[in-house]
Amino acid sequence: MKAKSLCAVALATLFLGGSVVSAAPMDPMDTNGTVKVENGKIDTEDGLTDPEDPDKKLPVDELPDVIENPNTDMGPLEISHAPGLSFGTVKTATKEVTAFAAANSYTDADGAQKRGALLQFGDLRTDANGYTVSAQLKTQFTQGTNVLNGSTISFANPWSNTATGATGTTPDFVSNFELSLGETKPVATAKNLDKAGKGMWAVEYGSSDQVGDMTDTTDSSVQLAIPANTASSMAGGDYVAVIEWSISNVPGV
Repeated sequence: MKAKSLCAVALATLFLGGSVVSAAPMDPMDTNGTVKVENGKIDTEDGLTDPEDPDKKLPVDELPDVIENPNTDMGPLEISHAPGLSFGTVKTATKEVTAFAAANSYTDADGAQKRGALLQFGDLRTDANGYTVSAQLKTQFTQGTNVLNGSTISFANPWSNTATGATGTTPDFVSNFELSLGETKPVATAKNLDKAGKGMWAVEYGSSDQVGDMTDTTDSSVQLAIPANTASSMAGGDYVAVIEWSISNVPGV
């Protein structure tokens, strides 16, 4: 240890006693890096974000009631996935008849899982802000010439999220809405503000007991209601309605 100390002192003395010559700094110069940003495109191949666990994508192939947008060349403002609704079986009655849409069920590494009715949309525009997502009961529940006149579908308990790391601010989701034939209802809006609603947003109507108030509402949040005067005289068979989901560049207020 003494030898090491002496050497250090001697070396220090040598530097202190000698003359140190430093080169004068050269003039600095700047260069540029360039990149052009353009609108991206919504793509269903990017998957459906799990609203309850945004680090994960949901197994769409295992969820028959999740419908992918069939458009293979979408733009920057689109709906990528929308809910199909299975209300099961109802019976004729002399009073209003109601039924809830079935939950989306699947199994992953953590076991059996449930999610509510699922919708996903996105805004990847560089040149505009704000939008409105809407739904419309386009055609009534019909089977041949038989129609379930006056029937409505109501949605409640939205639980939304975006993929982890996204910086867009959350759109305003309507907490509950009811669809009647031909009426268009807002589902979600984003204001004309920077980053408002940007990126991809997934929402489920009804959440599992793993989030929120820890109550499972996955199979009690989307309800079909058939009025009594229709329910008492329904013809048997399988009925189908059409729900149209759309997104427009009209900002929310």
